[in-house]
Amino acid sequence: TQEERLEISLAMAELYYDLESIKKSVEFYSQTLDGWNKGWCQQETKCENLQKRLRNFVVNWSKKKYKTLDPQLLHAFMLYANTFKSDMEIHMWTAHLALKLKNLNAATEFYIRTAQLAKNKSDAHSLEGARLGEIEAAEQTQNTTMQIKAYDHYLAELPQEKKVHEVKYL
Repeated sequence: TQEERLEISLAMAELYYDLESIKKSVEFYSQTLDGWNKGWCQQETKCENLQKRLRNFVVNWSKKKYKTLDPQLLHAFMLYANTFKSDMEIHMWTAHLALKLKNLNAATEFYIRTAQLAKNKSDAHSLEGARLGEIEAAEQTQNTTMQIKAYDHYLAELPQEKKVHEVKYL
């Protein structure tokens, strides 16, 4: 079945990861998410378990390689986040990793997505973290337009927060 194909593909990604063949692992991970996006997962219980495994794959990889900045890990996070668009935590982690890797456009994009998810969930703490991350990424680009946009986002959405005076005068 198509669900079995997804499970096998993810098992291959996990196997290649364990063998430290990261590029091949990400290829199978990408293949699994492509199948997911094509609607290959139909059985609710199997799909829930598969989604957990897909998420755990990037989370566990991140925990093991936290100090090692790996563009392949960022790619895997982006694949997951682009498939499961409501996972705010993964979006935030993707943004943080992109910032660490100096992929500033991706960092900005994922901080903006995280902020939108946080607003939808009325999560002020995550919203502030995302907007401050967006500012940090924009400042590193040295692109004045991006910086002003990031400052405006913060000021419009978080007018009562502690950092508002710092942001106002930048």
